[in-house]
Amino acid sequence: RREVFTIIRSMIMLLLFYTLSPLASNAQLTVNITANRDSFCFGDTTLLTANVPGLPTFNGNLITTFANNNGQSGNMFDITAIRDVIITGFSHHPNAGNVPGLEIYYKTGTHVGFENNAAAWTLINTANNFLASPVGTPTPIPGTLSVFIPAGQTFAFYLTTTGHGVNYTNGTAVGNIYVQDANIQIREGTGNAYPFGTVFNPRIPNIEVFYRSPASISYLWSTGDTTQSIIATAAGPTPYIVRVIDSSGARARDTIVLLGSNVIID
Repeated sequence: RREVFTIIRSMIMLLLFYTLSPLASNAQLTVNITANRDSFCFGDTTLLTANVPGLPTFNGNLITTFANNNGQSGNMFDITAIRDVIITGFSHHPNAGNVPGLEIYYKTGTHVGFENNAAAWTLINTANNFLASPVGTPTPIPGTLSVFIPAGQTFAFYLTTTGHGVNYTNGTAVGNIYVQDANIQIREGTGNAYPFGTVFNPRIPNIEVFYRSPASISYLWSTGDTTQSIIATAAGPTPYIVRVIDSSGARARDTIVLLGSNVIID
């Protein structure tokens, strides 16, 4: 005679009790626990893993400053991704009134050394004839971007009016991190005459960056573990519960209970 524990995801048979209950959430998030084996004897161990299918993405934004004290045609600056991000748009700080034209360029790597090299840059958006917000407040630049920056990499951006002027702030050193959150860093850059002209540095761009990023996940098991997977021991009907929360604040949990059945071997 021996005790055999079998994982059966069926509440009806009462050999496994399984629940999936999202908690208060501002994004779609689910989690389910899986085991790396189907059956085991009393005292055996099994690996339990909390799986989050279709990991959601969330939208973020980060502002430098709009307390300007200088200006030129445009700015060059670097953004470093702490996690994978997609840059989806900008607000800038053009002079008041109608903006006849504003161009957005980007390149992989830093802008330093490429301020006057137009061939190194790619034009990704042109916005024409839009009204600037009052000085000291962000002006959304019309148009949607989709620039993917892998975690750990730096991309440069050049935002410039074609005949109007933007406001910015004097900085301390080109390349210094001026502001950051959990996903991106915005670095001090330069002021630039249009197009790819005279360089003024260091300058802090007056911008708001909009981006999209996959949500990061935190785990908390009823055992106190905070890893995605844990080692569970078949030692009775003790439930294993995992609670997850992503970086947008969405929460979910899953509970698994392993119940045994007596199997008599002749």
